[in-house]
Amino acid sequence: FTKLVKSKRLKCEVWGTDISNVIIEADKIENPYIIYLSQAIGGKNYVPDNYFDIVFSGEVIEHLEEPQTLFKDAYKALKKGGKLIITTPNDDHIKSNEHVWFFVKEDVKKLYEDNGFEKVKFIDLPDIEHVFVIFGIGKKK
Repeated sequence: FTKLVKSKRLKCEVWGTDISNVIIEADKIENPYIIYLSQAIGGKNYVPDNYFDIVFSGEVIEHLEEPQTLFKDAYKALKKGGKLIITTPNDDHIKSNEHVWFFVKEDVKKLYEDNGFEKVKFIDLPDIEHVFVIFGIGKKK
């Protein structure tokens, strides 16, 4: 995803994180113009506060014991007015033994609002994809 964003917005500063050092090191070699950090949600050691315009998290919150941690981390990292964009499976339409949670839009909206975000909206993805994936956006107050 970081490579795609950078290819579309050449002057944009793009950062990516992953919990795997192996993946991060490979990404650094493949995409030297992107900043990559190896860290877990809640371990925001190297990400500056009030820095980013957009934070994107794709298919992550359903794997977290405490999904609100992602929203808190993103809120700290975003500038005022910045946006957190997340995707997550819609309810249990995508089966995986690694999923700790199953969310519906109301759950996701509550996570945004409980963690300080406003103007929460959802985008229905094309065709039947919206049945399987929730695509949410919230703005930092």
